[in-house]
Amino acid sequence: MNDSDLINHLRDQNEVLQARIEELEEALVGTFLLPVEWCLTKHEERLMALLINRESITKIGAMAVLYDDLGKDRPEEKIIDVLVCKIRAKLKPFDITIKTHWGLGFYIEKEKRLVLKQQLEGGNDET
Repeated sequence: MNDSDLINHLRDQNEVLQARIEELEEALVGTFLLPVEWCLTKHEERLMALLINRESITKIGAMAVLYDDLGKDRPEEKIIDVLVCKIRAKLKPFDITIKTHWGLGFYIEKEKRLVLKQQLEGGNDET
C-alpha cells in the first residue's frame, strides 16, 4: 500500500469512526429539544438531556459527553458541579430538581425523569 492509499484509507476510517461517535452521542444524550423558557446554555442543555435520558450520571461521564475534544484543554471536573448548580437555579421555578448521589454523581428522580422525557418527546399528545 503506497502513502496515498494509506492516507485515503485512514480518511475513510476516520469518517466511519466520526459517524459512529455521533450515533453513540445521540443515543446517550438524546435528540429532543428542551424548552427555551429554561434559558439553558449549550453545555447545560447537553447535561440536562443526559440527566433526562439516564438514571444517573457521573462527573467523568458528563465530562466525556460535554468536552469530547481530546486535543484541547479540558476544564476540571468541578465544572460539572458548577453547571449542575446553575441548572438547578434555572429549573427551580419549573419544579425540576437535580439530586446528588454523594461520591457517585447526579440524578433526577425516576418518576419526574420519565414524565419529563415523555413531555419532551411529545408523548403527552392526546390524539
